[in-house]
Amino acid sequence: MQQFAMVTLVNPQVSTPYFTVRLAVYNGDTHSRVVDRVRRTSSVPGNLKLELFRYKNDARSIPLLEDRTVVEIISQGAKFELTTEGTLVLVDGDSSQPLGDHMQYTVDMS
Repeated sequence: MQQFAMVTLVNPQVSTPYFTVRLAVYNGDTHSRVVDRVRRTSSVPGNLKLELFRYKNDARSIPLLEDRTVVEIISQGAKFELTTEGTLVLVDGDSSQPLGDHMQYTVDMS
């Protein structure tokens, strides 16, 4: 069984130094581990708030351009799991949802 999935994280914010990054999300990763990995990869200082979002409408890939605004924040208690087929799943409490290979992240610059 594969132990990680490659995920593309898109920063939709204009006029910021943070861009699209591609990184590995490992089986059993927590929200804070993924946030830390994004921080290191994108050089986001620790004093800036970083939030992760998932696309609600298409769990397999990046949605169509007109539907990209349909995102949902990923809670800090969430965990990332890989199925036996290699699909990345977001587990939050008792619910689990397929995640796909694209997410969004934002950085609070204020």
